[in-house]
Amino acid sequence: METFETGFPGTVSAVNSDGTIDALPSVRNCLTNLQQEAGGGTVQPMRSIPVLWPGTANALVKFSLSAGDPVWLVSGSRDQSEWADGDWADAASDPFRAPSFGGNDLNSLVAIPVRRETHGSGKPKVTVTIGDDGKVTIEGDSVTVSADSVMLDADSVKVTGNLAVEGDIESDGTVTGKTDVKGGLSGISLSTHLHSGGTINGMTGTPQ
Repeated sequence: METFETGFPGTVSAVNSDGTIDALPSVRNCLTNLQQEAGGGTVQPMRSIPVLWPGTANALVKFSLSAGDPVWLVSGSRDQSEWADGDWADAASDPFRAPSFGGNDLNSLVAIPVRRETHGSGKPKVTVTIGDDGKVTIEGDSVTVSADSVMLDADSVKVTGNLAVEGDIESDGTVTGKTDVKGGLSGISLSTHLHSGGTINGMTGTPQ
């Protein structure tokens, strides 16, 4: 069965500039003479394997890949070289293209990044968990959202740490500070500031 492949675990050996990867098999194959294929440093990496990410024509979920990351290597039953080059929609409708005569070999591989929840001693840097109750939990060092606009549609939004805003804040409701609200470069307190100079024509002096 050394020439017939379906799927097997692999490890990324290199990430190429075009987005493909080179990978090594994580399980040694049994050859037709009942001998195992060579191990150790004698195994040559399988090169320029396309990587499949979850997505559609308009959306993509992607994360960084590095040498040593686990992948599942899948060999298609048909020659998918033109499909892998990105011309997916027209691959079956062009009558001038030759039919597929290949597949299920090491030339028809695609890579799917996968991992078990426990993968050796390494702990993931980012974890996204979707619970049975629909609760989404993101655990990581930092989260960056880059978009033209962001809308949070919720009955309430709670921030448990400090909040820094580089811009103006507008509210259609009441802004409440349980301890204090400070303004200006000098940080004048709303709750404890004083006005100097008494009143002039019914107006108090500048707050300080």
